[in-house]
Amino acid sequence: MLVILIESVRLFNKGKFFQAHEQLEELWKSYDSRDRCYYQALIQLMVTCHLLSENRVEGAIKVTKRAVNNLKDYNSQIAAVDIIRLLKDIYEILEIATDSDNNTDANDKTNSLKVKLALSRIKIHTKDVIFYDDTCGFCSNLAKFNIGFVNSFGIEFSPLSNDFAQRILKLPVPSRTDEIKMFTQDFTLLSGIDVFLCILSKIPIFVPILWILEIPPVRSAFKRSYRLIAENRYKFNPSKNKVS
Repeated sequence: MLVILIESVRLFNKGKFFQAHEQLEELWKSYDSRDRCYYQALIQLMVTCHLLSENRVEGAIKVTKRAVNNLKDYNSQIAAVDIIRLLKDIYEILEIATDSDNNTDANDKTNSLKVKLALSRIKIHTKDVIFYDDTCGFCSNLAKFNIGFVNSFGIEFSPLSNDFAQRILKLPVPSRTDEIKMFTQDFTLLSGIDVFLCILSKIPIFVPILWILEIPPVRSAFKRSYRLIAENRYKFNPSKNKVS
């Protein structure tokens, strides 16, 4: 399933909107989970771009409204896809396409060229998603404390109980929650200490720490510290631990 999503994003970012939507429909049709509306909205926004590329503005507006309706009760990322940013970019293109000042044929042609130029630049952007153990009070509090900070660097937090996390990790609960996981912008799955190293590499002020961690004794101590915390994290805040 993930392969289908990756290919669909790749096709969209190459400007092949219709092929991208057809590819993703295979994924959507096979879903019976709560994520179904999210993927349907993503498909609809791909269709919107296809319709705009054919100058079918009224149809594009109708399909976009359906997509917004599918997203109204959804407030999280799926598979690192930043659908809100995509929707914002599409609204900007729709504004160009429906500019009421363009009345003459000459202006219509200019407007159409502007739309096509904007479409040539539109992309589906992805985000890094950190999956944390939301049955652990310590992990949940740590995520809440850092969520605002890491969001500014394009990193999202998502609980391991999330429907997408359960499917993408394809692991039983003990293995899924044994340590932190991260799904990167390029759809790579990281685990444990590699997650923290990836985070450090994406936040400029922490880059010097990476240099220090290149020193073998320091790297070894960092790994031991992480392992100690990971194995004993439920003891740090036992009153807020949840039963899964």
